[in-house]
Amino acid sequence: MFLNYIFTIGNYDDLSDKESKRVVLLNKITSLGILSHIILGIIVIFIDAENLYILPPFHLAEVFLLSSIFIWQKLRWYQFSRVLLWVVTYIFIFFLSHYIKTDVHNDYYFGVLALLPLLFFDSRIITYSGLILSILGFYAIRISESFISEKYMIDSQTNTAINLFIIIFLIVNYFKTLNEKNEKSLEKKSKELEKLNSFQSQFFINISHEIRTPLTLIQGNSELLSEHPVTNYNPEVQQYNTVIQKQTSSIKKIVDDVIDLAKMNTSEFLLQKKVVILNDFLKRLHLSFQTTFEQKGIIFRYENTLKNCSIYADTIYLERALNNILLNALKYTDPGGEVILQFFIENNQNVVISIKDTGIGIAKEHLSKIFNRFYQASNSINKAGGSGIGLAFSKEVVLMHEGDIKVHSEENLGSEFKIVLPAITTETEVSNTTEISLTKTTKNLEPHNSAISSLSKNHILIVDDHDEMRKYIQNLLHGYVCYHAHDGIEALELLRQHKIDYIITDYMMPNMDGYQFIKEIKNQQITTPVLMLTARGDINDKLNVLRLGIDDYLTKPFNKNELIIRINNALINNNEKEKFASSGQLHKHTSNYEAFLMSLKDFISIECNKPEFGIENIVTEFAISKSSLYRKIKSSTGLTPNEFISEIKLQKARVMTELNQVNSLKQLSFAVGFTKPSYFSKLYEKRFGSKPFSKE
Repeated sequence: MFLNYIFTIGNYDDLSDKESKRVVLLNKITSLGILSHIILGIIVIFIDAENLYILPPFHLAEVFLLSSIFIWQKLRWYQFSRVLLWVVTYIFIFFLSHYIKTDVHNDYYFGVLALLPLLFFDSRIITYSGLILSILGFYAIRISESFISEKYMIDSQTNTAINLFIIIFLIVNYFKTLNEKNEKSLEKKSKELEKLNSFQSQFFINISHEIRTPLTLIQGNSELLSEHPVTNYNPEVQQYNTVIQKQTSSIKKIVDDVIDLAKMNTSEFLLQKKVVILNDFLKRLHLSFQTTFEQKGIIFRYENTLKNCSIYADTIYLERALNNILLNALKYTDPGGEVILQFFIENNQNVVISIKDTGIGIAKEHLSKIFNRFYQASNSINKAGGSGIGLAFSKEVVLMHEGDIKVHSEENLGSEFKIVLPAITTETEVSNTTEISLTKTTKNLEPHNSAISSLSKNHILIVDDHDEMRKYIQNLLHGYVCYHAHDGIEALELLRQHKIDYIITDYMMPNMDGYQFIKEIKNQQITTPVLMLTARGDINDKLNVLRLGIDDYLTKPFNKNELIIRINNALINNNEKEKFASSGQLHKHTSNYEAFLMSLKDFISIECNKPEFGIENIVTEFAISKSSLYRKIKSSTGLTPNEFISEIKLQKARVMTELNQVNSLKQLSFAVGFTKPSYFSKLYEKRFGSKPFSKE
């Protein structure tokens, strides 16, 4: 630990790789020099009494000068530190040559000294100057020895030594130059590969987004077909439609995996880790797959003897990672086979999740490659198809959980995948924490037809560059008057020409995309409610758009009834607000009201988790009467104070679910001040069209 600290003094993160290596090397050479001087000083004290008053102080001075190099390194005086090392070493060699017998040939160390500038400097002037000074030092010692011994010391041996210095210097300099050229070439290729990888990742993301639009149309029309009388009276058509819906879900899963896999190496991808009780998590995972395995005639067992074991994990992504492995076990195991899901503690610190099957196994030559992206082992099953991204996605997820994934397999005997994750052993932490249920199914949401009929005269603007998508949305909104725009520019023109009550816009469009379009209508102070309907499901994209102040955000593929409910609720709220505003009851000091509302929203958002929170708390905090409070809120929002409080609570709940800040209905309900989760869930569904944790 101490040596590592000494060797890395001055090695800051902002240094280039080359400079970083030089800093560490200089620290190591300096440390070796200090140690050498200490040892030599001690030896002199015991065996060289004649030079006792000269050599120990000299070694002490050298130790002092060398030690100061660490200070200069820490202060970033790198060039000075390197020159100081060279000078101190130069003096040391020169000095020793006068106190050690000449037949030891200490002057030959000048040859090594000539190489030091090659290690620490790029300038040719400095490196060749170091060579010349080393040669001059070598000659100076020989000349001084000539005067002392009265014998001519510069002979053919001296010239041979100088030639040897120069030859070694030139050889080392050649390889240094060649190495630097190779490093530059590798760095250039590395940057090109990074650009290519970035382009490839973005390409997959863009393609996946493009796939989501036709996927939405397939899913949407399939849902419409399932409600058609022809389907209801024809079991064969119903069966075909079920297959379409199932395959659509499979494609959606592949698309989601591709997008996430492409984003995993970027800063945009973040896991939302929570404490997860592993036993409950795997039980539900087993339950969700049991029917599927039974349909193929495979025994699927869950084995566990541990009760209280938990991990930090993003339940959504960890479930998807395990799903991929279980689906592989299902795919490669024949009817009559067996798959076992279990977990156990390893070394009292790690938890191991094991998925073992009796399938066809994996050949040894493929084992090291199965986690590579888009790689598939060659076998009769894979020839029928597959994306080759499932296991790559699973491994990336496990690594981001600070874990590891291992596989043991033999052909025709089966495979075992082991996911090793850090375990949490604190009992209190486990007992007070629950995690999200992973086996929920999306409830079939029914639109409120009464609301549609009452709002049938509302005008809705659909902004999307995909013609079929616009037609499909218009078909869903048959009770409304719909306008179409191909991009943001056309949409702005339609907003100038018509009274629009609601806007549905895509994100990715030519000329002016959805983000720029929303910014523009906000700049023009257009208050029409806006819903972003897009294939871009990334949380950062969602947050960037929500920060612009839009009213809603829905990703493709979407549930058609959920879209209708969201539009209905937004229109009802907006119509009530407009009616109240047109009644002439708005306060003259609107700006003051807006500031008051902002403060009120912040106060409610912070305090609403308290079950006893209500109007009395607001009246006390803002020193306002109930009647004044009612008037201010009603005039600004069209809502009563209780409705306003409920709206803030629900909006906060929605943000918390989108950011995965909570992982159970009960926890979310209490976090926004509702003591009855079932009642809260109904309010949430009524407001946003789906339950808090319903999957799309």
